[in-house]
Amino acid sequence: MLCACTPARQLPEVQLIAPGCPRLIACQLPASNPLTNGDLEQQKNRVEAAWAICADQVDTIIQCQEKSDEQAGITEKSPL
Repeated sequence: MLCACTPARQLPEVQLIAPGCPRLIACQLPASNPLTNGDLEQQKNRVEAAWAICADQVDTIIQCQEKSDEQAGITEKSPL
């Protein structure tokens, strides 16, 4: 090593953070062909559960977008 050179200073490790909201997955409703009232009731419960999962996902994205808008100083909400 040359006398004027010094070892490179160690920099702290940088943690990368991906900006943006989580990605959506397509909402899926189970196929059905109920033959009895019991089958129909069971299918209704499955569909309600699928809609709840889908709604939770949409709510998560909306909250993320609102937080992002707030941090960016965007106060006007979309009419949609």
